[in-house]
Formats: sequence, structure tokens, C-alpha cells
Amino acid sequence: MSARQKQTDSFTGGNERPSSKRNQRTKKKEVQPFSDILGEKVQIYMKRWWKVLVVFFLWLYLLIFDICSMSVHLGKEFAATSWNNIVDFWHSFTSTGEAILKRWRLSAWIWKHIEEKFKGQKKKTRIEEETNNFLHNGLENNINMPTTGDEAMKRLLACKGKDPYSILGVTPKCTDDDIKKYYKRQAVLVHPDKNSQPGAEEAFKILVHAFDMIGTSERRVAYDRGVAESAFVAQNFSQMAELLQKLQQKMEMNANTIRCSACSERHKRIKIDRPSYAARNCHMCKIHHSAREGDIWAEAKCFGFLWHYYACMEGSVYDITDWAGCQKDTLKHLKPDSHHVQYRIALGKPNNQPRRNSSSPRMDRPDLENLLNSLYGQSENGNTRRKTRNRK
Repeated sequence: MSARQKQTDSFTGGNERPSSKRNQRTKKKEVQPFSDILGEKVQIYMKRWWKVLVVFFLWLYLLIFDICSMSVHLGKEFAATSWNNIVDFWHSFTSTGEAILKRWRLSAWIWKHIEEKFKGQKKKTRIEEETNNFLHNGLENNINMPTTGDEAMKRLLACKGKDPYSILGVTPKCTDDDIKKYYKRQAVLVHPDKNSQPGAEEAFKILVHAFDMIGTSERRVAYDRGVAESAFVAQNFSQMAELLQKLQQKMEMNANTIRCSACSERHKRIKIDRPSYAARNCHMCKIHHSAREGDIWAEAKCFGFLWHYYACMEGSVYDITDWAGCQKDTLKHLKPDSHHVQYRIALGKPNNQPRRNSSSPRMDRPDLENLLNSLYGQSENGNTRRKTRNRK
């Protein structure tokens, strides 16, 4: 037993030194944490790759900014497109409702009479107001007599350009003594010799000019006659302008209407903004075909419940739905949005009729202006003759 113990002791004593070195190495490895190792590695890589990281984060920032700006831009475009679609839908809805109401003869007749009555009352009121403005110049009551020169001067300067009754501060129905009384009292207050304020001389000139116009009974009668004649002429001119406006409206109505052989009346045609080379809507080809002079076609809307009839006349496209309403028997075989033209309208002008010379003057607006000039010239000549007779 003693020999074995010695051998084991000698064996353990020989291996004691290497085992302690291994334990020390493992302890050193276990003492250093993983975070420190990772930090060292990161520092090593950051010394080389920090520029790459800066570029990457900058690119990421720009990418996010571009995405946000494009989203805002797309949102604006979507909002604008939605608004335009809503407006177009509203216009289409209102035009469709108006077209449906116009199909009813009773509602169209009532609306037409109400509109004409309203316009007539408005024009009559305007003419009466203009006449009253000419006939009732001046004040309704005499003003209170000014007491100071400053008060009189300010009032006269404010009345510059008005009628003489308003300048003197009297009514057109006052007596000649009232005119002289108001003139003398204000002349004393604003006379340049007695009032040295700036503007007193101008106020005195305004007062003297007004008194020269109506200071005497003869001048006052002449002034009142001139005002009455001006009112009469203005009233006649207003009535003449109203008649000429009605004439122009009738001419435009005749130019924008079509005679109907079924009811012997004229139906309105509405010019639409559509070129003749792309006028007819084709359901088969999904495009707009060209139209020739006199072509008639139909287009269906609102799922085929509402039809609009169109025609190519004088190189333009017109809506003739009102006229086509009286031609149901004639146009009963017409199909909407057709590829071919099925009907043509007779324009009433033979083909062998010679064309008008392009150098000949047009007979629409210039003749109306010449008529106005001639009428105004005749009225002015009549007024000058009347004045010369009165002078004689």
C-alpha cells in the first residue's frame, strides 16, 4: 500500500504544474465579457465603414422624403380630379333636369311668362327712375340757412357739379324771392373780400354760377324747360333702346330657331361646343365620327332614358331636341349612337342657289348700329330745330 501511494503521489506531483496554467488561461478568457468583445469589433469596423453608414442613412432620409412628397402630390391630384368630376356631374345633372323640365310644355310656358313679366317690370322701373331723376332735381325742403362762413363754404364746395337748386339750398318749387334771399345770405358769408379762408373764392364762383342759371324768372323757366326736355329725350331714348333690344332679340331668336312643319312654330336650337369633324358619338367604335351639313343623329343619356338630338348646320353642331320632339313620327326609326347617318334635315336652300359675294357687307350687327346712329342723329336734328324756333 505504501508503494502504491508513493507512485500516485509522484504522479500527481508531476502533473500539478500544467493543470494550474490551464486554469489560469480559462479564467482569463472567462473574465472578459461578450459586450466588450463586441464593442472592440464594432470600433474596428466603424473606423472603416462610418462613411458608408452616413451615406446609407442619407439615402434612407431622401427616400422617405420623396415618398412623402409624392404622396402629398398624389393626394392633391386626387382631390382636384374628384372635385372636377363632382362639378361635371353636377352640370350634367342640372342640364339633364332642365332638359326634362323643358319637355313638359306646361312648365316651359309658365317659366317663360314669369321671366318675361319679371324683365318687363325691371325695365319699366329703370325707366321710371331715370325720368324721376330728371324731373325732380333739387332738394325736397329748403336747407337751414348757414350761420358761419366756414359752414357755407364747405357746403358749397360739396355741392360742386350739382343742379343750381341744390347749390342754392332751395327746392324747385320755391319762389324767386327765396332764391334771391338764399343767394344774398350765402354770398355775404363766402365773398372773398369778407372771407379769407382758402376755398372761399371757389365757393363764391359756384354760388354765382348757380344764381346766374335760375336767378331771374326767365332764366329759371328756360332751365326748367331744358330739364323737362332732357327727361323727355332720355325717356324716349330708353324706350327706343328697349325696342331695339327687343328687335335684336327677335333677330337672334329667328337666327337660332328652326321652323317646324308639324306645329307651324319655331323651335330653339342650341349651339354646342363640338367640332363637325368629331360630332357624332358612335357606340360601336367608341369614338366621335365626322358629320356633314344637314346630318341628324341622336345620343342617349341616363341609361337610355333621355335622348338628345343633334344636327350639323352651317358648319356647326346644334342641339335640336326641342324641334325633334314634334317630329316623333318622322324620327321614330332613328337609333341613338348609331354608326351611320340615318336622317338628314332639309335646310330650305337649293344647291343651285348662287353664293353671296364675300365682299358684300354683313347684315346683322353693322345695320343695327347704323340704325341707332340714324335715329340718334334725327333726334338731335329735331332738338336743334326746336331750339332755333324758340330763339326766333
